[in-house]
Amino acid sequence: MMECGSGCGSAPPAFPPGRSARLRRPVRLRRSDGESPSFRAFARYSAGGPCLEGLPLRPPGCVSPPGGRFGFPLHRLSLTQGPSLMSSGPRPQAPTVAVTRPEEEGAGEDRLSQWLRREGMRPVSFPLMALAPPMSPGALNAAAKRLVGAVKRGELPPYAWIVITSRNVITPFLDAVERAGGSPQVLQAGGLHVAAVGQATATALEQAGLPADLIPTRYTAEDLLQALRERGALGAGRRILLPRAEVARDVLAEGVRELGGNIDVVTAYRVVEDHAGAEALCQAVRRERVQGVTLTSGRAACLLGATWADGGGGSWPRTVRVGVIGPVTAEATRKAGLRVDEIPEEATLPALARAMARTLGVSK
Repeated sequence: MMECGSGCGSAPPAFPPGRSARLRRPVRLRRSDGESPSFRAFARYSAGGPCLEGLPLRPPGCVSPPGGRFGFPLHRLSLTQGPSLMSSGPRPQAPTVAVTRPEEEGAGEDRLSQWLRREGMRPVSFPLMALAPPMSPGALNAAAKRLVGAVKRGELPPYAWIVITSRNVITPFLDAVERAGGSPQVLQAGGLHVAAVGQATATALEQAGLPADLIPTRYTAEDLLQALRERGALGAGRRILLPRAEVARDVLAEGVRELGGNIDVVTAYRVVEDHAGAEALCQAVRRERVQGVTLTSGRAACLLGATWADGGGGSWPRTVRVGVIGPVTAEATRKAGLRVDEIPEEATLPALARAMARTLGVSK
């Protein structure tokens, strides 16, 4: 005999005909003999009232109807993990979220994908951008050669600081240093200071053997500029090296110059548009194959908006939530004609993943 668990009422709970509610985790049925078989289940409305159905286990004493499912009136059962496990509608257990960041060769699963998975979502890669070497690496190679040459001669390095605003810069910069006959250890021995825009970039630098000396409290170019100013990096005779993407915001470089500092900007890599990825994502959105989209750059947002408009446009589906990394990307996303549903309080990938979990109603 199946026995009702704690908190069970005598009347069936309200449940509209024709709707279903799926449980997110296995639940247990409490039996009078003490056994509590687990099974994954969902609720449905039938002629006899709301019923709990499950698969694959059949509790002893229960007769399975054709098809291998079994059912009990909901008012005779309770969920020992609480009714909050039920969500109305056909939403899947793990919402699918599009990750639009460039795929890094040999880097394994994208870091944002890892955080989304930890928060209970299913990440799928739809890269809107791709990484490519600079058209002309001459300026990067020349800067690395000057830096390594001065250190090896025992002279003060031509740059007091190198500023890294993206982990995508690290490999091409250190490759240039190696071609010049240097290494991360040589740069450290020469007294070069390193600033990183955020903790993830700092971690990547440390793994590459070039730990950061400065990380701003907030991960934006504006805050990095302020942190450099407070550390005296903008004084007379002090020069900064900024290796970056070919196309990037000029906030940092212009800010350094406005404050009287000297800065050399060199191209370390290019970000090119991935039109095939944008078309595939728009198709997935229209076919309701994703429930969320993440954007971490304004340029990616512009490409997605243009591709969406070229494919017929129309309103972006309310069922597909859009999360962006920060206010700059949010502004570009809105200008591209797309809706912004979530902006995390801090511009980090873990915070973006948590924001997506919140807007999609995911609880771990």
